Amino acid sequence: MSGELPDAIGLEGAREALAAGRAIVLPHPWPLPYGVVGTDPRAVNTAKRRPAAQSVAFWAHGPDGRAALAPALALGAAELDLLERLLVDELLTVLVPVRAATGWLAPATLDGWALVFGGRWQPLDPLLEEFPVLYASSANLTGRPPVADTEEALAAFHPATPVLHLAEPPELRAEQRRAAGRRSTTTVRLHTGGHLTLYRQGVQDAAHPSPEAYLRYLVRRYRRGS
Repeated sequence: MSGELPDAIGLEGAREALAAGRAIVLPHPWPLPYGVVGTDPRAVNTAKRRPAAQSVAFWAHGPDGRAALAPALALGAAELDLLERLLVDELLTVLVPVRAATGWLAPATLDGWALVFGGRWQPLDPLLEEFPVLYASSANLTGRPPVADTEEALAAFHPATPVLHLAEPPELRAEQRRAAGRRSTTTVRLHTGGHLTLYRQGVQDAAHPSPEAYLRYLVRRYRRGS
């Protein structure tokens, strides 16, 4: 990737854009793709050129945001603990059953299930602390794969949607070259009682021989029945 990216914005530009209600494109933790995020779910959808009312993910990027989810979800204490591990350790996107869709959770809720994402890249901390409620979706225009770096994001979204550029460590770029690049997250459905099913395949289950094998891995690792 070129070191000169004059069209990209930094953290202060990202803060100003989010504060103004605009969506921005930013990097997620490796090996996840870039995402489109914003305080207004309609702005997220508009940036992706899809219907403004389409459901998006709630980005539970901090412990307070994840704790605030608990009263709205039809999950017990053990399942909430499992949700924390799936979001923070596995970096999955998770569909969770909703007891009551509160105002801020409603844009992420469809047919009684809320879509939640929790991955957070440490260099974004100064920005995210200011915006506890954010909505997110993968950084792709409708019908296209998610973008994997700043240059791809600028080509797809600029100038309508600002793109945040943060330099990746050299060792991460080397890993990126060895691998096949970033890929979309695996999405699982966490049912009341702790049962897990696969909703969409992605980067986390790719190294496993089958979706069923990945679910068995999750059950073994977190000791929750499926």
